[in-house]
Amino acid sequence: MTYKEAQTEFNIRLYRWAQSALEAEIQESFPSFQFSTEWVTRACLFLEGLDQHSRIVLGNALLLKCHEGAGKVLSEKITEKATTLIRQAEGFRDRTSPGTWEGRFLQANSVSKPQQATRRELKKAMKGHFQKAFGDRCLPHDPSDGPADLIFSVKCRGWTVKTWFEFGRWDLEIRHYHNIWTGKWITKDEPEVLFANSIGYRLNYGNVIGIGSGWDNIPANNVDLVCGEIIRHCGRVFEALPVLLEGLDLEIMTS
Repeated sequence: MTYKEAQTEFNIRLYRWAQSALEAEIQESFPSFQFSTEWVTRACLFLEGLDQHSRIVLGNALLLKCHEGAGKVLSEKITEKATTLIRQAEGFRDRTSPGTWEGRFLQANSVSKPQQATRRELKKAMKGHFQKAFGDRCLPHDPSDGPADLIFSVKCRGWTVKTWFEFGRWDLEIRHYHNIWTGKWITKDEPEVLFANSIGYRLNYGNVIGIGSGWDNIPANNVDLVCGEIIRHCGRVFEALPVLLEGLDLEIMTS
């Protein structure tokens, strides 16, 4: 099996898994997004406010936007009704639709805000939570890693799953991604294409299911709660990967 074939198969499996995950989140009122950014939370609120049929239409469209490759292979397209719902959802997220400033976010948008966590506090807490949850699986630190704030690596079916955290260059926030790659940096003797190096790039649970991801404006007394939610997002991906990569083991890749 080639890297390109493996990535195509992985993308289709990831898309199908994301459909089930999003359906569960909708049915349970998005339990995995209690502390996310306002923009992400608004996506959840908008979906919850729709009738069941419209939820399905919009949910499928959000997934297709995030899984264009899989949608193309499966000949699935975003419908005209879904396009209309996407525009409405974006208006709700961006607060350009009437009436979307009130309610849940009134207190968050007021001048009186609790003391915010510092970057040092967030990095220390995030490192501690990740090591506690997955430290026994982590590989030794790779000195060739780039300038990300925190980077961890684990193995799955021969692939290196590299997780990195970023805490914002200007505005303080937490973002994270997973990259599923060969563990080798591309050299002049190898093709300079993604397929030669990676089967999944910049993945995370929130983005994979079409909702979005990110945590900001984190109160100092909420640091552990936020880190715990992020760890649950990581855990969902780590739990799914052995099944998603079954039969796509790195050792059987040919080119």
